[in-house]
Amino acid sequence: MDANSQTPELLRLGQEPVDGEHGVQLQLVEALRAELERNGSCGTTAELVDRLLVFSDMHFGSEELLMRLRSYPRYGEHVEEHRRLLAHLREIDERVRRGGEAGALADELRRWLVGHIATHDRAFAEHEGWSAHA
Repeated sequence: MDANSQTPELLRLGQEPVDGEHGVQLQLVEALRAELERNGSCGTTAELVDRLLVFSDMHFGSEELLMRLRSYPRYGEHVEEHRRLLAHLREIDERVRRGGEAGALADELRRWLVGHIATHDRAFAEHEGWSAHA
């Protein structure tokens, strides 16, 4: 399945690579939530968290580079949001590896990610003149 097709229309920003990466992030979050609901193995859950951490770090790095190249005025605020998400993912990773409950954290993570794309990423897209409906 195409990762871009996993990005809900309301979260599309009008740049296929960015929208596709958001789709991958959402897929990974949904897979993590499903695994936690199934009470899956610690190893599988930890692997999903690790994939999400690595992918999100890569995505944020490329997004931040683009923002710097474009002299985005809200760059610092946006980077702080990225750091908060990565810290949240590390907290989930710790809980999973200790065998603790992480389902509520994963639900919060999804809400945060969707909110981030809909607000912070959308603000950057508007700054750049991107349009999901072009």
